Amino acid sequence: MKTIVVSLGKVFFRIRGLTPIPFYIACFFYSRIELIFFLTGFLLIGLGECLRIFSVGYLGISSRKTNYADAEKLVMSGPYRFVRNPIYLGNMLIYLGFTVLSNVFFPLFSLMTFVFFMFVYYSIALYEETVLMLQFDLRYQRYLLSVPRFFPLFRTNLQIDSAQEFDPAMALQSEKTTLIVLVLAFSAIVIKNYTL
Repeated sequence: MKTIVVSLGKVFFRIRGLTPIPFYIACFFYSRIELIFFLTGFLLIGLGECLRIFSVGYLGISSRKTNYADAEKLVMSGPYRFVRNPIYLGNMLIYLGFTVLSNVFFPLFSLMTFVFFMFVYYSIALYEETVLMLQFDLRYQRYLLSVPRFFPLFRTNLQIDSAQEFDPAMALQSEKTTLIVLVLAFSAIVIKNYTL
């Protein structure tokens, strides 16, 4: 069973930039904004994107690879000290934020979105873990045992042997496409609800 999920993860890894498209379309067409949902969703989207920016500032441009999950270095600093997949956690917050903001069949659509993307990112994470284990061996195994996959521990006994620094310029360069997509999706929902 794990082999099947890892194989699916490899496929999802390659198309991970496309998987949210039907989700954004549903949020656009079925949105019906109410202020409390709008503000809560906006906050979740902002929190998710801040986590993504903070994460890619440590990981760098390699977060944009789509052909194969390998790494130039094992990043264990910043958010990676507390959770192994902070970018995917940020994505989950963003998607949850859009479901709340757009108020699409709340809370059913939010739950369906969470379950779907949790499966997608779980599959991708298993695939990435398989590759990184081959690449970094015992260092990565110690990291796996010390840091949770998705839900952060804010206290850890992880010993960092090579600390990476946060690079804000790299973070913004890497996040440029995501920021554009978020602004377009957000603007489309607002314009649809307040002008059409």
